[in-house]
Amino acid sequence: MNKLESVNAHESGTSPAHLAVANEIDLYEIIAIFKRYRWLMIGVVFFVSLATVSFALLLPKVYRAEVVITPPSIKDVEQLNIFDMETSKKENDFGNYFYVIQEENLYDKFIRFLSSKQLQHNFFKENNLLDYWKDEGDNEVNFLEVFHKKFSDKIAIDDLRYQNKNELETVVITLEGGDEKLIVEWLNKYVVYVDKYTIESIINGITTKAQLQIEGISRQINSLRDVEKSRRLDLIEQYKEAVLVADSLGMTDQVSISFVPYSKLAKKMDITLDPGDSPLYLRGSKALQAGLSVLQQRKNDDPFISNLRNLQQRMKYLSHLDVEKAGINAASIDQFAFVSGESVKPNRKLIIVIGFLLGCLMALFAVLIKNWQTSANEKVKNTDRSLQA
Repeated sequence: MNKLESVNAHESGTSPAHLAVANEIDLYEIIAIFKRYRWLMIGVVFFVSLATVSFALLLPKVYRAEVVITPPSIKDVEQLNIFDMETSKKENDFGNYFYVIQEENLYDKFIRFLSSKQLQHNFFKENNLLDYWKDEGDNEVNFLEVFHKKFSDKIAIDDLRYQNKNELETVVITLEGGDEKLIVEWLNKYVVYVDKYTIESIINGITTKAQLQIEGISRQINSLRDVEKSRRLDLIEQYKEAVLVADSLGMTDQVSISFVPYSKLAKKMDITLDPGDSPLYLRGSKALQAGLSVLQQRKNDDPFISNLRNLQQRMKYLSHLDVEKAGINAASIDQFAFVSGESVKPNRKLIIVIGFLLGCLMALFAVLIKNWQTSANEKVKNTDRSLQA
């Protein structure tokens, strides 16, 4: 006993010995109370624990399927890196590619598709998963409700690439449900589905790019043909006029440019005259009529269009561009989901322990309340007896 308790005991007229006896009496009294209501305590603990055990056993088991995913290797994506033979051949540059994608970029696209609600919806619908996930005997079901409640909302993607320094490239996708075989089967199929979808989207992008270039080249070729046709028609008109001039001057055969008067002046001025710059009528009416006949009878201007064959070759190359899907992977599956037989929920042991502790606490309160009620009744009885006496 400390000094303060000694002083208080002295002031109250109670000795330390009397305090020790009082404390001992209180302890015995508490033990007596618990002993008196032991069956009440045992009953409360028993019934609360029994209710907790029943609750834990009635809770449905929840299983978790898990797929571990890692980035694709260079070999998985090399077929998507399409070397442009035509461009490289022209420029003598072996670094030109028609399409190129890095492994990390393809992997990022795959992860985005993996978490896409639209893609999950398509997968759920295409595989008629409503028949697997709806409750038995439930004929009137809401498709979207079942999709979100039992499939989409149960999918979780744990992207560890930027969180764990030891596993910078790992992504884990999980699916929870009451039927372990069901969730394992469809989670594995969903990952494969997303992988194929990612590859198809890339190939569709390549095909679209090639098709757009083909359409552009086709328009360019049509434009060149129209221009060449206009040039041929212009040349026909020029030949017609030249024939009229040659006939009027009596020039049947070609006249040499050296006999033209202005050639002398050109020599004096030290100017070189190009025979192609001379007027058409100097060729003579015979040559002009022959040339005019050929131009009028020409059915195809393609051989006279510069760079046309190069454009056609490019268009043919693009039209035959084909990407083989086999061997291409948007991600590497490090571990597919498998049936383990172990549930993740509920934790029955923890629930039972918590129930037992809760039962003990409730038993303590029950004893205190019962003891208070008994004491109050005894005081009332004692008061009545005193009044009667």
